[in-house]
Amino acid sequence: MGSLQHKAKPAYVSPYLIAAIHGALGEKDQAFQLLERASSERDSHLTNLPLDPKMDPLRTDPRFPPLIERLKLPKQEPAQ
Repeated sequence: MGSLQHKAKPAYVSPYLIAAIHGALGEKDQAFQLLERASSERDSHLTNLPLDPKMDPLRTDPRFPPLIERLKLPKQEPAQ
């Protein structure tokens, strides 16, 4: 994780992608903070949020549905 944060200084690294890592590690607060940052930066990866399997660890969090609504993304569940 440290190497991505180090790389984020001289080159752009999508906060969305870093949020996926935090989500996988169970660090949901950090993941949602980064998704908010991705939103403010208009990160194009956010269009994948409703279906991206990397975001599965965050789907059950009560902050996930309002985020999808606020971003005006379709409410879709990934295929099982």
